[in-house]
Amino acid sequence: MAESNINSRLEAFCDGVFAIALTLLIIDIKIPSSETINTTNDLWLALQHLLPSVFAFLLSFIIILIRGTAHI
Repeated sequence: MAESNINSRLEAFCDGVFAIALTLLIIDIKIPSSETINTTNDLWLALQHLLPSVFAFLLSFIIILIRGTAHI
Protein backbone atom coordinates (compact mmCIF):
# COMPACT_ATOMS: atom_id res chain seq x y z
CA MET A 1 0.00 0.00 0.00
CA ALA A 2 1.63 3.24 -1.14
CA GLU A 3 1.50 6.29 1.09
CA SER A 4 0.27 9.56 -0.38
CA ASN A 5 3.15 11.46 1.24
CA ILE A 6 6.51 9.69 0.96
CA ASN A 7 7.99 11.80 3.78
CA SER A 8 5.26 11.17 6.34
CA ARG A 9 7.39 8.80 8.45
CA LEU A 10 10.28 11.27 8.49
CA GLU A 11 7.93 14.11 9.43
CA ALA A 12 6.45 12.04 12.27
CA PHE A 13 9.95 11.25 13.54
CA CYS A 14 10.95 14.93 13.39
CA ASP A 15 7.79 15.91 15.25
CA GLY A 16 8.71 13.44 17.99
CA VAL A 17 12.24 14.81 18.22
CA PHE A 18 10.94 18.37 18.47
CA ALA A 19 8.45 17.33 21.17
CA ILE A 20 11.21 15.74 23.23
CA ALA A 21 13.46 18.79 22.77
CA LEU A 22 10.69 21.12 23.94
CA THR A 23 10.01 18.91 26.94
CA LEU A 24 13.68 18.91 27.93
CA LEU A 25 13.76 22.72 27.82
CA ILE A 26 11.27 23.03 30.68
CA ILE A 27 13.29 20.78 33.02
CA ASP A 28 15.72 23.64 33.71
CA ILE A 29 12.99 25.81 35.28
CA LYS A 30 12.80 25.04 39.00
CA ILE A 31 9.88 25.83 41.28
CA PRO A 32 10.86 28.29 44.05
CA SER A 33 11.12 26.86 47.56
CA SER A 34 7.86 27.36 49.44
CA GLU A 35 9.72 27.67 52.76
CA THR A 36 11.03 31.11 51.83
CA ILE A 37 7.66 32.42 50.59
CA ASN A 38 5.61 33.88 53.43
CA THR A 39 3.88 36.82 51.78
CA THR A 40 2.56 37.75 48.37
CA ASN A 41 5.53 40.05 47.90
CA ASP A 42 7.91 37.13 48.53
CA LEU A 43 6.05 35.13 45.87
CA TRP A 44 6.44 37.87 43.28
CA LEU A 45 10.14 38.22 44.09
CA ALA A 46 10.61 34.46 43.70
CA LEU A 47 8.79 34.52 40.36
CA GLN A 48 10.86 37.50 39.25
CA HIS A 49 14.01 35.39 39.66
CA LEU A 50 12.50 32.84 37.26
CA LEU A 51 11.93 35.37 34.47
CA PRO A 52 15.27 34.83 32.66
CA SER A 53 14.70 31.06 32.59
CA VAL A 54 11.10 31.45 31.43
CA PHE A 55 12.16 33.94 28.74
CA ALA A 56 14.87 31.56 27.50
CA PHE A 57 12.36 28.70 27.44
CA LEU A 58 9.80 30.70 25.49
CA LEU A 59 12.39 31.93 23.00
CA SER A 60 13.73 28.41 22.45
CA PHE A 61 10.19 27.06 22.21
CA ILE A 62 9.30 29.58 19.52
CA ILE A 63 12.49 28.88 17.55
CA ILE A 64 11.97 25.12 17.68
CA LEU A 65 8.29 25.52 16.85
CA ILE A 66 9.08 27.65 13.80
CA ARG A 67 11.75 25.22 12.69
CA GLY A 68 9.49 22.26 13.27
CA THR A 69 6.62 23.65 11.27
CA ALA A 70 8.81 24.72 8.34
CA HIS A 71 8.90 21.36 6.53
CA ILE A 72 11.48 21.44 3.81
